Amino acid sequence: MKHNIAKIIGLHVLTQRKLLGLDQKDLAAKVGITPAALCLIEQGKRNPSLSTLGLLATALGVTPSALLAPD
Repeated sequence: MKHNIAKIIGLHVLTQRKLLGLDQKDLAAKVGITPAALCLIEQGKRNPSLSTLGLLATALGVTPSALLAPD
């Protein structure tokens, strides 16, 4: 089964962000990216760099591998 990694990451980021009650602007500021870039990541239209993936995971309180897991 083929998985679209950008969509998987985006769904995990969106879900975790909402669970924490953060808006895109707040999470983007914590990670050091623009809200527009975060929006593209959450929509599965853009893959984050490895460093951004790590920063997102830290800000969301999960491991980078949790954001990559195809549930």
